[in-house]
Amino acid sequence: MGKAEPGFEAMVVELISRHAPGITETAVNSRSSKGGKWISVTVTLRAESKAQLDAIYLDLSAHEKVVMAL
Repeated sequence: MGKAEPGFEAMVVELISRHAPGITETAVNSRSSKGGKWISVTVTLRAESKAQLDAIYLDLSAHEKVVMAL
């Protein structure tokens, strides 16, 4: 989740694609907050290992534009 700014969704997908190549458009879902200030991006994928999930989480949570990663 982060501020609803142009390119936020693409940035999230790019970060995740480093660890899980081949993410399709159907695997990505975005939702804006009621006031439109925030956006949540959900990427559905089949993880190959806990290490892969940890790497994705670390990259997302380390990025300055990501406010929250779950």
